Formats: sequence, structure tokens, C-alpha cells
Amino acid sequence: MSRVLTTFSFFFWNCANGIKSKFDYVKYLANHYQPSVFFILEAEVKTTDLTVLQIQGYDLIVSETIQGVFKKARTVCYVKTDLPYKILKLDCNTHDIIGLDIGNHRFIGLYRGFKLPNNDSPNSYLQKMIGIITKLCHTNKKIFVGGDFNIDLFRRTSQLDLIEDWALNVGLDQFVNDIYKR
Repeated sequence: MSRVLTTFSFFFWNCANGIKSKFDYVKYLANHYQPSVFFILEAEVKTTDLTVLQIQGYDLIVSETIQGVFKKARTVCYVKTDLPYKILKLDCNTHDIIGLDIGNHRFIGLYRGFKLPNNDSPNSYLQKMIGIITKLCHTNKKIFVGGDFNIDLFRRTSQLDLIEDWALNVGLDQFVNDIYKR
């Protein structure tokens, strides 16, 4: 028997410079708002941090870069423990992307930092990231993509053109037009 999602909320938050120093606030947000899915970007989580960052009632998922090129996960995700989900296997330890299927929804959380692996340029790294998330967008599920591409939306650049073209080509609509400021 599959479970039907009745009330569902999801957050994307860039905590800037690591989750450990902001963990009390992360726990507060999770406990107070109780999102179903809570992506945290620029988390900078090492393998040794995993038990310290547990939140009761949530499963902690980390991007594959924790075992890969960066030796830390810069994207993490908390999912309510009682929520049936599937982690999408990316086989890519050079990009901080987490993909989840929950019911008829697909969530993609990502972070494109300024530290790039190998000899990638900012454009080539972004193009590879777009290739990965484009594959994840080929589904009949309702897709939600959130994260931090580290692109200036107010200055015309080739990277902004890449993102805008990609969003148009896969048929995504931007529904968050402003950032929440506390």
C-alpha cells in the first residue's frame, strides 16, 4: 500500500560556511516548522559530523561528494523518518546534488560552490551539473529544483544564460521570486 501525501512542505536553505555552527538554528527550524523535506546547501559536512547532525524524527542524507572529490558533503537533506522516499543514485561524486522521489514528486537539491574539482572551469562545471539535473528531470513526476547555483541574477553572464536556457528547455517555472529575509 502506498502512502498519499496530504500535508507536505519543503525548505531549501543556504546556511553559508557550514552547518555545524548553525546547527541549533537548523534544529529549531526542523522542530518548529516540521518540513517534510529540508535541503541545506553549503553545509560542509564531513563523515565525522554525521552522528552529531542527527535530528530526531528525520533521516539525514548527504551528497556523494562526502566520499568523493571534496571529502565533505556541501548539500545535505533531512527527510521525515516516516515518509517513504527513494534516494536517486547519481554515481557522481564531483557534484553536490541530491535527488529524491517521494510519491509522485521529485526533489532535486544542489549546491555549486566556487571550489571546483579537477581542472573544470566555472562554465564546464556548470554544464556538467546541468547535464546531471537534466537527466533527473526526465520523469513523469512533479519536479522541484532548488539550491544555489552561485550565479548573479542581476548581471548578464554566460552562466546565467546557461541556467535560463536549461530551465526553458526542460519546462521549469520559477515560483520563488524573492528570498526570505529574517
